[in-house]
Amino acid sequence: MIKWFAGLAHEIGSLDINEHTVTGRKIQHCIQALEDVEQFEVIDRDLSIKAFLKDARDGLFQMVRAVNIKSSVLQILETSTDLSYAWAILHDYIPQLHDLIKEDARTTVLLRR
Repeated sequence: MIKWFAGLAHEIGSLDINEHTVTGRKIQHCIQALEDVEQFEVIDRDLSIKAFLKDARDGLFQMVRAVNIKSSVLQILETSTDLSYAWAILHDYIPQLHDLIKEDARTTVLLRR
């Protein structure tokens, strides 16, 4: 069993995130293998091992979901994260913006860009 789990760990460690389809299939095979191993009598009787296997399967399932995210969704996420960061930082610059506007009201045009 130790060799089998070590082989499974090596397989998971060697996954290539750039090959979405192949990686997703390999992860699904690992999930199925963990479900099959759980049927062994020795493992079926030990609740702590069963809980560990369930946690491992849940983690692998999350990996499948992450691998299937499209690049367009990642770009939207990256843009919205940048905007969220900019919005949080904007509060630090409000006093300087107020001073600029007090000196010259035409600087408000720069805020539109």
